[in-house]
Amino acid sequence: MPDAGTDAAVDTESRSVLDAESSLLNAAQDATGLSDWGADRTFRIGLRKKIEDMLELPPSQREALRYTLVNTLGSRLQVIDDGKRNPDILLASIDRPLFIFGLPRSGTTYLHSLLALDPEARSATVWESMHPSPPTDAATFATDPRIAETRAELQALDEIAPGFLDKHPMAPEDPTECESFTIYHFNTIAIWASFPTPRYAEWIRSGASDGLFEWHRRMLQQYQWNGPRGRWTLKSPNHIFTLPALLAVYPDARLVQTHRDPLQTLPSNASLVHTMRAGMDPAADQADTGRDVFAMMADGIDLSLAARADPGIDRRILDIAYRDTVDDPIGTVRRIHEHFGLPFTAAHQRKIEARIEQDAANRTKAHRYTPEEYGMSAGEIASRFKDYRQKFAEFLD
Repeated sequence: MPDAGTDAAVDTESRSVLDAESSLLNAAQDATGLSDWGADRTFRIGLRKKIEDMLELPPSQREALRYTLVNTLGSRLQVIDDGKRNPDILLASIDRPLFIFGLPRSGTTYLHSLLALDPEARSATVWESMHPSPPTDAATFATDPRIAETRAELQALDEIAPGFLDKHPMAPEDPTECESFTIYHFNTIAIWASFPTPRYAEWIRSGASDGLFEWHRRMLQQYQWNGPRGRWTLKSPNHIFTLPALLAVYPDARLVQTHRDPLQTLPSNASLVHTMRAGMDPAADQADTGRDVFAMMADGIDLSLAARADPGIDRRILDIAYRDTVDDPIGTVRRIHEHFGLPFTAAHQRKIEARIEQDAANRTKAHRYTPEEYGMSAGEIASRFKDYRQKFAEFLD
C-alpha cells in the first residue's frame, strides 16, 4: 500500500518546483517584456533540475542562483525574439564546424585559442556569449559597447571569486567555450561549477542532451547572421558527455579530443571549481568539491569511451596529447589542419608565434595541486580511470 505521507511529501515538493519555475519564467518575462519561449521546451528539463537543487540551498546561495537563472532565461527570450524579428537568422547553415573536447584542464582552452588565431576561423567570443542579443554586427564587432560591459563583469567575477582569472584567464574578446551559450538551454556544467547541485549534476552525468545541439546551432546562427564569418572553431569539455547527440546535429563535424592524465587534470579542475564555489560560499569544503568533480568527470569519460566504442564515431576523432600542444604548439596546429584538409597559412603561423612570445613574457608560476587536497587519492583516480588511461596511454603524461 502506498505511503500517504510519502506521496504527500512528493506532491508538495513537485508543487514547490512548479511554483518556483513559474516565478522564474514570469520574472524573466517581466524583465524583458517578452513571453514567447519558442516551440522547443526541452530547456525546462534542465531548468527544473536546477530548481530542485536551488530550493535546498542556503538563502544567500538560493538568491544568487535565482538571480542567475532569471538573467539566463531573459537572454533566451531575447534570442528567440531576435529570430522572430529576423527570420533569416534561422536559415543560416553551419557547415563542417571543428570541435575540441576533452577533460577540463587537458589543454582544450589553449589549443582552441591557437586554432582561433587562423584568419579563416570564427569562434564565439566571451562578450557575445554573455550578451547574445541583439545579434552582433561585423561592422561594429571590435567596438561594440558590450565589450566594455563584459570587461566590468569579469572584474566583478574576479572580486567574487579571487584567483579565478589567474587559473582560467579570460578577456571579453577571447574565444569562449560552447557551454557559455548552451547555458541558455540549461544544459552545461557552468552553473554546477558555482553551486553544489547534486540532482542537476546527476542529470548531466547521465548524458542528457534533449534539444541541446539544436539550441547550440541556433546560437551559432545568432552569431553568424550579421557577425563575422568564418570556419566555426569551437570547444567545450562538456562534449565528452554528448558525442552522439553532437554528431546527430552536426554530421559533418571535425572532432579533436585532447588528452592529459586525470592525475593532473582532476586536482587542477577541482581547484578551479572550488574557487568558484568559495566565491558563493566561503565555507565550501574542498573535499566535497573534489568528490563532485571526480564523479562528474569519471562519468563523462565513461560516456565518451562508450561513444568511441562505435567505430563510426571513433574514426572521426583526432587525438592530441596535452604535452604536444604545450611543447610544439605550431606543429600541433599544423597537424590538425593537415588531418582535416585545411590550409595552414603563414599568417596563422605568425599569429601563433606572437602568441607564444606574449605568453612567455606574461608567464606566471604554475599552480600545483594534489588529489589529497580535494578528497581524492592517486590510487582512486588510477582505478576509476583505468580504461581511459589504457586506451589513450600514448597521449598521457
